[in-house]
Amino acid sequence: MAAAAPEATAADDFVTYLNAAATGFHSVAEVKRRLRAAGFSELDERKEWILQRGGKHFFSRNGSALCAFTVGGKFDAATSGAVVIGAHTDSPCLKLKPSSSLEKEGCVMLGVVGYGGGLWHTWFDRDLGLAGRVLVREGEDGRLRPRLVRIDKPVARIPNLSIHLSTADERAKGLCPNLQTQAPPLLATALADALWNEKNPADDEAIKQGKTPSASRHHPALVRASSGARTPPQHASLPATPPPCIHTSTSSPRSLSLTSVFTPPPPLHRPFPSLLGASCCYG
Repeated sequence: MAAAAPEATAADDFVTYLNAAATGFHSVAEVKRRLRAAGFSELDERKEWILQRGGKHFFSRNGSALCAFTVGGKFDAATSGAVVIGAHTDSPCLKLKPSSSLEKEGCVMLGVVGYGGGLWHTWFDRDLGLAGRVLVREGEDGRLRPRLVRIDKPVARIPNLSIHLSTADERAKGLCPNLQTQAPPLLATALADALWNEKNPADDEAIKQGKTPSASRHHPALVRASSGARTPPQHASLPATPPPCIHTSTSSPRSLSLTSVFTPPPPLHRPFPSLLGASCCYG
């Protein structure tokens, strides 16, 4: 069997990365995994750094930003320069509101806000999953710790109206939805809501402490699905669930932003000989 062409291998690797990078948090986690595999060491901004020529390091903030760099083998702090590449890990998406629970006409929906300049009509009639970061109380000290969460199966959908219910202007020019009134994703019906209406002991404790119980801010089914510990979602979004794939070309959401994130790391840890006197920085 003939070996795969380099461009095919690169495309497959790119799709693998896109599948892992459902949100900015997941993108950073995947890049960190790849950098460690390439021999990079993670630095702590709260401690003194000891850097040497030829070193490969990275650090991150908030789980959503990352800076990786290499120190040239002939680097001189007095005369050498730096090559800097910048990219952003986030992409336009529908993010859950801090209080996402909505109910109207017997339907349970999710309150969302548009993040970035999205083509929001393209989110209609697509299976939407859930991904982001949750805060979970764990350990003997009961401290809140961030954990990534991702549900690839469909949990919500924004249905389109029948063509008979759309206006002539919408049919001619296309729908420009109002995200507050026309785009809350449908989570469940009132019947399913009744089946999911289980009491959460943590809510009783929250009420005693004068806090807003999680169930009143997020639907119980969403909370349970997001963490398993009934922890309200934090910084969560609703990515489309069909995974990125390769047909005649790579087909994927988020590819515009994440192409820039995916591309720099290989040359970063395999610098050109002409850059041995410089530091390469990627963030």
